[in-house]
Amino acid sequence: MKRTVYVCRGLSGSGKSTVAKMLKQHIESIEPSRPGSCEIISNDDRFVKDGVYTFDSSRLKETHTQTYQMFLDALIKSPGYRAIIVDNTNSQKWEYEHYISAAREADWEVQVIIVGQPKDEEHVKLCIARNQHNVPAETIRSMSRRFQL
Repeated sequence: MKRTVYVCRGLSGSGKSTVAKMLKQHIESIEPSRPGSCEIISNDDRFVKDGVYTFDSSRLKETHTQTYQMFLDALIKSPGYRAIIVDNTNSQKWEYEHYISAAREADWEVQVIIVGQPKDEEHVKLCIARNQHNVPAETIRSMSRRFQL
């Protein structure tokens, strides 16, 4: 099995984290003798303290830097990983292209997964209704408008 980085993209509430968890389960079921061979890296994790998610927009640049560093550590320093899943909104190419460049430079395959249909109004409404981080409706609509396919 070739080492692969999966970049999940989608609106808040689209189901990216669910897809990431399902993908991790699937990957680890292929090689049950290698538990922990897949890592999910998500910027959302930087906003969890004592099990409670608290978003702070003033920390976004800092948290994205931390998340990317965690990705690099997993990519380069952890030869036991067969897959790394990046679970962020990644609505525009500049938000995730550095993950792709680093992965390819380290000789990993890359798969980009768009979860849902970010330009579809019905999908946007679904995301607004089910996002778990209380992202305002207008923020999700704005994300949909600027989402690069």
